[in-house]
Amino acid sequence: MGRRSKMTRSASSRRYPKWVSCYIDNRGQERLRFRRTGSPTHHFKAAFGTPAFETEYRVCLEELPLSAPSPFPPGSIGELFQSYQQSTRFGQLGLTTQRKYARILAEFSDRWAFRLAKTITSKHMDAIIAEKIDRPAAAAELRKCLKGVWKWGRKFSGLDPAVVTDTDSPRLRKGGFYTWKPSDIQKFRDRWPLGSQPRLMLELALHSGLRRSDLHDLGWQNLGPDGWLDFDMQKGDRPHSVPVHRDLMSALDLVSRDQRYFVESARGTHYTAEAYSNAFRKFRKEAGLERGSLHGLRKSLAVSLAHGGATDPEGMTVLGHQNARTFGEYRREAEREKLASAAMDKLEIGEQLGDARQTSRPNRWKGKEKWGKMVPRKGTEYCR
Repeated sequence: MGRRSKMTRSASSRRYPKWVSCYIDNRGQERLRFRRTGSPTHHFKAAFGTPAFETEYRVCLEELPLSAPSPFPPGSIGELFQSYQQSTRFGQLGLTTQRKYARILAEFSDRWAFRLAKTITSKHMDAIIAEKIDRPAAAAELRKCLKGVWKWGRKFSGLDPAVVTDTDSPRLRKGGFYTWKPSDIQKFRDRWPLGSQPRLMLELALHSGLRRSDLHDLGWQNLGPDGWLDFDMQKGDRPHSVPVHRDLMSALDLVSRDQRYFVESARGTHYTAEAYSNAFRKFRKEAGLERGSLHGLRKSLAVSLAHGGATDPEGMTVLGHQNARTFGEYRREAEREKLASAAMDKLEIGEQLGDARQTSRPNRWKGKEKWGKMVPRKGTEYCR
């Protein structure tokens, strides 16, 4: 109360805009502040009535909007999801992951938004995830997303993450995206020569190992004078660098330096990730190939690296994997093929030696006087 008594009469009687009030700071100076429920407090730097003050006030109104009340009851799944998507943890996810998780949570909310989050048990979660068992990848993504939400909810709502972590993890089908074979790549190259856009899209995907979320954004600004591609990956929002392969450089030498992106649409506009993928699918069909995607070319590069003897850290560095287990699958598959090939080579050698042994093997029972009396007995090799 004492501080308010120090306010001048003109300041106390002055009429300020909505959500603006006057106060006395710890130095005894009159200051103005913007306070609105759901918005951070802003302390004005400009004097009242000046154009600078009007600019500050307009920024407060436009950039600090009033948070709308939640339509969901307290403690409900809908409120939990809404709070999670406004949290720092969700904001730190990559943009692609944010869009994917937002879609998953919206689908989940359609059925369970008004149910209390604490009433959901592992049995319920198992049943919900099992509904997508015919699509194991979608079931795994749902489980991964909910695990992150419940882990975040432990700190703010007292939820138990074991509700999700105790559920059975869906077993993904082996294979996934079709891996391009050398014959597929050669057929595509025969149809689309160097200098064509489809050929450039193939070489970019095959020799950079990038995902489509990164491919459509590549341009001359990403190619350094040292022959490396430098960019920030959409997935994980991490910096990444990869050296340019000679086949890719041959394709890039034919691209005009006047365009910003390596691959642009027929109208000279920037492709979105989805449009980029759709365009490549069209070119692939025109080449007479029934299947094969951009991600399949990424897998083809991984297979080539593994067969070339690349270690797990080396493969991870090129492909941008964060988990060694991912590239390890390609390496182990390459090692199995090499071992199988070596074993069959040894089998053929063994068969040749076996044929020779059948014709030239000496009789072990001949000259038995050297061994004493050796009489074969049924069920044993020999006895004296």
